[in-house]
Amino acid sequence: SAATMARAARTGGIVPADLEAARASGLLRFEGDAVTVRDRLVRSSLWADASREERQGAHALLAEVLVREWQRPARIWHRAAVTGDADDRHADELAEAARASRQAGRYAESWRTWQRAAALTADDGVRTDRLLAAAGDAWAGGRTRRSRSLLRRVRQVACSDARAAHADLLRGEIEAAAGSPDT
Repeated sequence: SAATMARAARTGGIVPADLEAARASGLLRFEGDAVTVRDRLVRSSLWADASREERQGAHALLAEVLVREWQRPARIWHRAAVTGDADDRHADELAEAARASRQAGRYAESWRTWQRAAALTADDGVRTDRLLAAAGDAWAGGRTRRSRSLLRRVRQVACSDARAAHADLLRGEIEAAAGSPDT
């Protein structure tokens, strides 16, 4: 949001003229309360060109300025991204936030949060459970391709028969509803 961008700029020592130059050049777009990078390719290029220290600094800055309760999952993710390692404490916090999002019916938020929790989880079984939860919530939120992608990731992990059955059941539901049961 624009308020988050303003907090990040102040905290990070970015002067308003630099933000205005980025807006004027079209690099950043300010639309209402939203701030976005012009397109995904530019965002990816900026991220790829940044050093590890710069990326960690960006994560640390975002973790500091994401102060609203609704920003909690992003704040936790950025705190964990500073280290870049599996971190069960942060993963558990994200899983808790994902459950709350799911209970509120915010599936677009919950599947992403489950996916991030899975990425930080060291234990294969718990990681698989979180990927399955992400796949289920992506499916509930209408993101069929994303759900399939998450289920392919589950397939890559050696998991228990119960987890494999859960994945097969969800895969079957998706394929039956999507009209392509042969895939």
